[in-house]
Formats: sequence, structure tokens, C-alpha cells
Amino acid sequence: MRKGNGFRFALSLLIAFHVFAVLVAPNIDSDLGRGSRSIVGPYIELLELTNLWSFFAPEPGPPTVYLEYAIEGADGNTLTSGRWPETDGAYFFKERQVRRIAAVEFMVQSDVRMERMMLPYLCSANPGASAVTLWRTWNPVPSMEEVRVGAQKLHDPERAKRELLSHSFCVGARG
Repeated sequence: MRKGNGFRFALSLLIAFHVFAVLVAPNIDSDLGRGSRSIVGPYIELLELTNLWSFFAPEPGPPTVYLEYAIEGADGNTLTSGRWPETDGAYFFKERQVRRIAAVEFMVQSDVRMERMMLPYLCSANPGASAVTLWRTWNPVPSMEEVRVGAQKLHDPERAKRELLSHSFCVGARG
């Protein structure tokens, strides 16, 4: 072996392992994924390659995690309600929607983070807002096998889970 071949061999192994991990990560519940989970699982988690298989589907559908809100006026009546990111598909290029989905995935990791990021935005975007109620909503992604045999749909609104995050007052609200 010539000098430097050991480095090339180690680098080739690392690249092959990485490619294998990238291919297995979205299908971690497959037979191959279950068999190699103990080896590639920590690497997948470290590099956050944890997108589910539905992310790569031809029509991946709406985001699996989103924020629902209700904005109240000073009289306690609901001024408006909605969810973020919106799922209306109004954008020709999905880049803006992809950014919003990534932001929600970042925010849901911490209740405090979600409230600190969304509360000022919702209060300032809605004149007359006095209080905001926030909920975290997520749709569990079924396994590939459940979708393949028709036991579950990819996005089934009946399976959605909703959790109250906060009911907070807007700073400087009159009332």
C-alpha cells in the first residue's frame, strides 16, 4: 500500500456509510432500516437526517406539524383564527412554504420558543388583538406498510392531535 492510500480508503468508507445512511434515513421503518438502526441511527440523529418517508412522496401533502391560533379582541370575542403555515398552496414556487414548514419544525421543539416567535407576530399583524391562544397540532405519519395496504391515509385529519400551548395577552393591548 502506498502512502496516503489508508486515508483514501477511510474516506471512501465514510462516504459509503453516509450515502447508506441518507438512503436508509427516510425508510427507517423498513426491513433494512430496522436491521441497521443500531448502526446508522445515532449518525442519522446527529446530522438530523430524520425526514420521514412522506417528505419524499410525489404529493407529500400538508405539513405534519403546524400551529393553530385564535386571536381575541378586547371584548373577548374571536377576531380571527387560523393555522401557520397556511396550506392553501397559493405559492407557485414552494420555497416560501418550505421555509415556513422548516420554521414550524424548529419552533415546535420548545413551547417557549414557539410562543416567543409567534405571539409578537400575530399581535402586530392583527390590529385590535388583545390576546392569542396557541395550539400545536400534528398529524402522525403512518408507516409505509399501513399506507400501502390502504389501512391509513398519508394525511388523515381525524388522526390529528392538538395540544394547547398558551393563552397570552398582547403587550400594549388596550382593554
